[in-house]
Amino acid sequence: MKDFLIEQLKKLSKEDLAEIISQVNKAQLTAKRFENGVVCPICGKKHIQKFGSSSGIQRYRCKDCGKTFTEYTKTVFFSTKKDYNTWFEYIELMMTGLSLAKIASKLNMSVLTAFRWRHKVLNAIKNQLSQSQVNGVVQADETFLLESHKGKHIEGVISRKRGGVANYRGISHQQVGIMVAMDGDKNIVADIYGKGRLTTQQIEGVLGSKIQDESILVTDSHKSYIKFAQFHHLQHKRIARGKYKNGEYHINNVNSYHKGFKDFMKSFNGVSTRYLANYINWFSWIRKGGDNSLLVRECLLG
Repeated sequence: MKDFLIEQLKKLSKEDLAEIISQVNKAQLTAKRFENGVVCPICGKKHIQKFGSSSGIQRYRCKDCGKTFTEYTKTVFFSTKKDYNTWFEYIELMMTGLSLAKIASKLNMSVLTAFRWRHKVLNAIKNQLSQSQVNGVVQADETFLLESHKGKHIEGVISRKRGGVANYRGISHQQVGIMVAMDGDKNIVADIYGKGRLTTQQIEGVLGSKIQDESILVTDSHKSYIKFAQFHHLQHKRIARGKYKNGEYHINNVNSYHKGFKDFMKSFNGVSTRYLANYINWFSWIRKGGDNSLLVRECLLG
């Protein structure tokens, strides 16, 4: 039977095969959305009754809020003609770093639609990474990018050219601090902590709930990490100033992340600081080798 089906599929045109794949993917999406029973997407209640159909699509009515809905309500399928496969192709192209204009051209969509999809994908990445934790040997360090007000006029703030330099030497209020922690299993916790030099409270804000007990924290000689490690009862291995290792311990991997992220950011025509966290998550997803099918499902169900 299996061999017969394979032979029949081989006879189909590319268009027909793509349509079958799309329908199978939609069926899987529906099964995933209602895997715990049909739930109202408006109020979240489960007192549901079937309410006829429209164009072959089953409709439902919520007995609690009275609203009607289908399996596609509050998903991208509700308001777009683009299918599951287009989303998958979009994400694959996006992850290669292709520009919005080129993606739009390849997928026959407007640049504005491509932009909106990008930020929907970035929100999906944020959701996927929100529960990330690090454990075992955890390297942590911070890096800095110049603050950017791209797209926003602020009185008294003089715009600068992309790739400019700060007006002050060393670490200053013009620089946005990014803290990164990662373990040996490629789990990553990375976020903006604020401006200026890192404090214990800022470490707590980024890493406090994300590092598991009995982990070994490996950092540079920054004093703020000492109090953090003591508070969480962590072993703390510090790399002395001017040194690269402390026995077998180092922070080479997290420093490699910093360099990779800065190279990654160069491919964009400047990113406003208000969107920077999204791009940190994006790079973390790539670095971690995230499963793009999870992003597709997250986008379509969101």
